[in-house]
Amino acid sequence: MTATQSTAQASSPGPRRQHPRSALTVGLVAAVWAAGMGLVLIAGLVLVCWAAAPRGGVGAERALRAVVQIWLVAQHASLQLPTGTYALTPLGLTLLPAYLLFRAGRWAATTARVRDAWHVVQVLAAFVLGYAALVLLAAFGPAQDVRPHPGRALAGAATLVLTCGGAGVLRGARLLGPALRRVPFELRVLGRATAAAVAVLLAGGAGMVAAGLIAHFGEAERMLTELDAGPVGGVGVLAVCLAFVPTATVWGVAYLLGPGFAVGTDAAVALGGTHLGAVPALPLFAALPAHGPAPAWWYALYAIPVLAGMAGGLLLVRDAGREWAERGHSARVQGRAAEHLVEPSSYAWALAAGLGTGLGTGLALALLATVSRGPIAGGRMSELGPPVGPVATAGGAEVAVVAVVTASVATFVRRRAVRRGAPRLGRATR
Repeated sequence: MTATQSTAQASSPGPRRQHPRSALTVGLVAAVWAAGMGLVLIAGLVLVCWAAAPRGGVGAERALRAVVQIWLVAQHASLQLPTGTYALTPLGLTLLPAYLLFRAGRWAATTARVRDAWHVVQVLAAFVLGYAALVLLAAFGPAQDVRPHPGRALAGAATLVLTCGGAGVLRGARLLGPALRRVPFELRVLGRATAAAVAVLLAGGAGMVAAGLIAHFGEAERMLTELDAGPVGGVGVLAVCLAFVPTATVWGVAYLLGPGFAVGTDAAVALGGTHLGAVPALPLFAALPAHGPAPAWWYALYAIPVLAGMAGGLLLVRDAGREWAERGHSARVQGRAAEHLVEPSSYAWALAAGLGTGLGTGLALALLATVSRGPIAGGRMSELGPPVGPVATAGGAEVAVVAVVTASVATFVRRRAVRRGAPRLGRATR
């Protein structure tokens, strides 16, 4: 029987032999699928609008080139126009390749039966190289009056593949959860608190955009009428506006934090006052505040960054208390003295974690401000979006101060409740 088992094991190729070959093939197939599906979905909308629009000298070849250019712009590429550089990324459109790359990565890991870190590296390397090659092929297309910048296109695509595609590969291999659990507890708590603070700020920015559109609905309707795009063209204009809504949301966050944002080299929008010139004829720009100083009651919007800091501070104390309770329960189960455990929810922890949350929020805002700004042409339209440094500094400082105060107060309340015998915050479930 032992000889039979040895012969069967020798005659059947094991997973270790199959992985290198399948990893390369599956990674390349995933890259082709993600790029192809992105181009097909964008082409569907572009070609429908092109077919329904009056023929103004725009042929099918030019429409197909526009599909490739839009696909590259969705990945933070820039376009060299005859009138200047276009580099304003519609972040809503970026969600499309991000989602497709995640799905493709998950499929690749499942198909290649990835189960360890080395095979993750193999699949992801093939995925990144294949996708980067397709992006460069699209960027170095036939000569035309609109030229994508290959370096920026490659950098944006590689970042998306490594983050979204890598997360998909880990998820498909069922390694994402274990990888996150290996992150130190303190960093996981800071990550959740930072995510909560940034989410509150983004919700406030989105609310600002929605309120602006509602207040200036007549202006948005006038802009759409002046475009005279027709029913199908109107759908295209609406799709463009929706693609730029996340970008406008980041601008709204910059407005709430104080630094504001630019709409041209000679125009600025901030809580201290709005100075506008001519703006692009897109209905979404109707959400901009009216020219002149902001009403006094608008300064109440500063409460939104305060709420963001409070959300982060409360989450810090809740997670720290839960971890302490779980450690104490584990110690009691193992027969150890729980009173010798160091409680993470202390005033020193509140100070350090609050400052860490502010730092994380500042870094996240710096990233969002960077990807949401850029020129759309030469001249006065060469500067649109929020200033990176002031937005990151203001957001990080405001969230840090409020998070430290909130975490300290919550820690004080929690300790008094524990001394009085009340149930501990974050008590572990038995």
